[in-house]
Amino acid sequence: IEYLSIGNVSSYDLLLLRSIKEDFRSGLFFLSKRNSFLEIRDKQMADNLKWLAYQKYPNRKIIVWAHSAHIAKNSDIIEGNAKKKKSMGTFFTEDLVVRENTYFLGFTSRDGTAGRLNINKKFNVQKPSNNDFEAWITSDLKYGFVDFKAFNSIKSEFSKPFKMKGIAHRSNLAQWNRIFDGMFYIRDIYPCDKSELSN
Repeated sequence: IEYLSIGNVSSYDLLLLRSIKEDFRSGLFFLSKRNSFLEIRDKQMADNLKWLAYQKYPNRKIIVWAHSAHIAKNSDIIEGNAKKKKSMGTFFTEDLVVRENTYFLGFTSRDGTAGRLNINKKFNVQKPSNNDFEAWITSDLKYGFVDFKAFNSIKSEFSKPFKMKGIAHRSNLAQWNRIFDGMFYIRDIYPCDKSELSN
C-alpha cells in the first residue's frame, strides 16, 4: 500500500480519511444486512497495518494483538465460513514477502467462560470433543504452545483438516496449521472484568 504526500497532506492523513470512509461504508453494509461489512472492516485493518509496517516502522519488529478471527490467514478454508469472508490476516498476507516475514499466533482454550466488557452476560465456552485439538493436550497442562510453522517445515505434505477452537469458542474444521503459525493454549479461560479506579 502506498500513500504519497499531496501538498501538506501526509500519508497518515490520507490513511485516516480512507479509514473513516471505509468505517462509514461498513456501517451502511451492516445496516442493510449485507455480510460483507466485516470484510470491508478487515480489509481496512490490513491497510492500516501495512502502513504501520512499511511507513511508520519500516525497520522495526511489530507485535499486533487482535482477535484470532481477525489475524487468521487463509480464512476462506475454515469450515463454516460459507461466504468465504477474508480476514485482516488473509488480506495482509496476499503479499508473499509479508507472509514470509510474519508469525501469526492464535489462541485456544479447553474450558472456562467468555464474554465482553460491554455486555454483562458471560457464557461457557464449548467443551472439546475427543477428536478436537484441545482434547489432544493433557488435561493437567494449564498453558501450552504449539509451533505449527516448525511442524510445517518438517511435515510439509501434511494437509489433513482437524477440529479446533481457533477463531472463537466453538470448534471448526480446518487445516489450522495453514491458518496460524502457532497456537497458544489456555486450559481455563475467563473474561476480563471491569475495575473501578479509586482516587
